[in-house]
Amino acid sequence: MTSSIVAARVALSMIVAALYVTACILPAVDNPPPTNRDFGDITPYGQTPGIVALLFGALPETFVAWSANPLLLTGWILFLFKKNTIAVWFGAGAILAALSTHLFLPKSMSLLIGYYFWLGSLIAFTFGTLAVRTIERSRASKPH
Repeated sequence: MTSSIVAARVALSMIVAALYVTACILPAVDNPPPTNRDFGDITPYGQTPGIVALLFGALPETFVAWSANPLLLTGWILFLFKKNTIAVWFGAGAILAALSTHLFLPKSMSLLIGYYFWLGSLIAFTFGTLAVRTIERSRASKPH
């Protein structure tokens, strides 16, 4: 493997990590309080940072969308072991899982910039891995 491919792998990993960490820092979801809030209501309202969504998002109602996280991690590990094709499929699955947020999010809640950075990290991983895969295949098919 040439140094340019290694550099591309490192650069992609750094870009994805930067987007993902930024998503964890930024607010991801807004849950405004209802106008007729009951006195005993202890539901946390307001903006939720991405790290909170990551740590507590594996609840039954958000599990499908949250599963994008282990799919990304699995894809990244496969990418590091040069299993690019299957890594692309895990990345695509992560994107689809993340997009399911729109199906399961209650209408009263809204997605904020942290969600879009998270989605961006998944998209960057998938298409970056696809690009690395394409470059490696084209170089492997050239006679030396």
